[in-house]
Amino acid sequence: MRRLPLALALLLATEAAASPAPPHTCRWAFPGGAPAASSSCAPPAVRYAAPGDKRVTLTVCAADGRCTTVSKQITILDPRPSVTRLNTDPPEPYVGDVVRLTAATTGKPPFSWLWTLPGSATARSPQAVLRTARLAPGVLPIKLRLSNTYGASTRTFYVRLQSPKPVLSSLGLSSTTPVLGSLLRAAPTVSGRPPLTYQWTLDGRALSAEPALAWQVSGSPGPHSLALRVTNTSGSASLARTITVLQPLIRYFRPVCPNLLCLFPIHTAVAFDLVLDPSAQPMRYEYDWVGNGPFTESSSAPVSLHIYTEPGNYRPRVRITTAHGAETRLASQFLLVTR
Repeated sequence: MRRLPLALALLLATEAAASPAPPHTCRWAFPGGAPAASSSCAPPAVRYAAPGDKRVTLTVCAADGRCTTVSKQITILDPRPSVTRLNTDPPEPYVGDVVRLTAATTGKPPFSWLWTLPGSATARSPQAVLRTARLAPGVLPIKLRLSNTYGASTRTFYVRLQSPKPVLSSLGLSSTTPVLGSLLRAAPTVSGRPPLTYQWTLDGRALSAEPALAWQVSGSPGPHSLALRVTNTSGSASLARTITVLQPLIRYFRPVCPNLLCLFPIHTAVAFDLVLDPSAQPMRYEYDWVGNGPFTESSSAPVSLHIYTEPGNYRPRVRITTAHGAETRLASQFLLVTR
């Protein structure tokens, strides 16, 4: 419970100009309080049994019967101690860090603090210091007991202490069988204390120093070793994946042009040649007839004709999907559609 003194001036402040001159009478209402009401213009202190929003009403009446009523809402806080959140600085600690611990709390001060830390250390101040140089990586329990004259509250939090050394868990690849000329993307799952440096290599040859790799596949077809080495001041870690570079399955894709300029009147059927490698076994053909938009036409067989209904300069794309993945090719030249 919280003892809340209420003065007459608290509720009359906004009505001072309108308040009647003495003699006058006062009626107070304190729902949920003890007392629940008072007829004194200097009421006693009110005690509430539970926290929350409470409404207090005062009615002042003059001798001639005119009355003024004012109602206000107050918030009764819970005086009992409670620990709501643990704050760590730094927020993601590594072995070797000195971690400063504070907590978000509620209740009526003053408080008594008792921290119980890994390694049997304790602290009795609002801020505790956790020294991690001799601790192993893992999840550490942090216990805090908060007390005041209204009671005590104990809560245990868990802090993840990380190893500062780089750890490479995996390499995610957009394809393990990229086609020559296609874009291969690779991204690692890595942990370790920043800053980290990255070195991507293909068969020992440097490719990139970026955290994520975007590589236009070049070189010779066949198996290759794609590797990443991550380094910081605490050490390094390496991981490699084998990729198999394939020859392009699309030999060429081009419009059949009636003249050197590849000029077509609007609403004319434009023929296209699509030549694939004999080993290709496409399951699906997709076409972007504009060249920079979505693939709007899909078929299980190649489409050789398209009618353009708007004038413009076009360079369409074709995408084939096989059991090894998808391959996209731009038309070898632009075509101009006119009215």
